[in-house]
Amino acid sequence: MGFIKNISDNFGSSLQEIMFKVLQAIAIFAVGWWGINAFCKVVLLFFQKSFKDIGIASLLESVLKFSLRIILVVAVLQCLGFDVTAILAAIGASLFAVGISLKDNISNLVSGIILVVNKTICVGDYIECEKSKGTVVKIEMMFTFLQSSEENKIIVIPNSVLVSSSISRVSEYNMTKVEHERKIPFVPKIFDLQKYMEKEFLLNSNIFTVPAPEVKLRGVEDGVSTVVLSVWCQKNKAVDVNKNLESMVRKFENKNAPKIK
Repeated sequence: MGFIKNISDNFGSSLQEIMFKVLQAIAIFAVGWWGINAFCKVVLLFFQKSFKDIGIASLLESVLKFSLRIILVVAVLQCLGFDVTAILAAIGASLFAVGISLKDNISNLVSGIILVVNKTICVGDYIECEKSKGTVVKIEMMFTFLQSSEENKIIVIPNSVLVSSSISRVSEYNMTKVEHERKIPFVPKIFDLQKYMEKEFLLNSNIFTVPAPEVKLRGVEDGVSTVVLSVWCQKNKAVDVNKNLESMVRKFENKNAPKIK
């Protein structure tokens, strides 16, 4: 009986230790995944301001996000008790075979670099490739995203297809910049205004995230601040988006207006 009790106690202790490691790994993965996404959004804004070509900015952001996610997966495996060194050694030994099996993905990666460096297409171009057509909104590491003329429809094309196929590139973009200027009878904190608008922009499916929307405080005179919102959208959505921007500023104004005592 004592032998059985010892086995039971050891099994229970081992099970608790395994459950703790699993929960810890899940927590690291969840927090890490969220943190990587948030960090890459900030980095994308920095890249967009540093590089004039938005395609380069989105490609670099995509490569960074992929690399950080690989590091996160390795950290999670190490937390679970796996021998990461042995895993990396096994991956290195089989790299040639993996490279052959992933030749399409490697081709997409190289093609993405070619597209950005040669500027075959740029973010904002309206293109037709094989049976797909739309406005280029993002060029990532593996794929290019087109905004279709149909509402809420995104077309995803492998970069290798764009390099190897004939592309009809329309010089006049199928997208337009909408600027909404409004005077607010008090001086808001520009940072609070930008944070509020970022959430509103994400909730509006008609506003493109690339090129990134901008919120500017043009000037302050006699306690009245002039706010300018600049966003990109499809041309046929410009009127609706302008109304949306007016509504967004009005909501912020009502929320932050000084209370009359």
